[in-house]
Amino acid sequence: MVSGVGLGGGGEIAFLIVLLASSVLNAAYFLPVSYVAFFGTETQESPATVREIPMMTIPLVATAVLSVSMGIFPDYFLTLADGVVR
Repeated sequence: MVSGVGLGGGGEIAFLIVLLASSVLNAAYFLPVSYVAFFGTETQESPATVREIPMMTIPLVATAVLSVSMGIFPDYFLTLADGVVR
């Protein structure tokens, strides 16, 4: 493991090529999605055809409660994580 030198200076050219190829593929995949999301035209759908599933709020609320409780009580979660690592 080379620290402070980087992949190119440390002789890890294969890893550098893999990371660069991964970055290019990610950009090729996500840029069109981002472009359509921010600059695409809005399609006119009637409100009757779009229906949200109420069950989808359960994971959102659970994540929000867990995030807030991790911010308020960090010691409990840090000791839990420390116990998992050991």
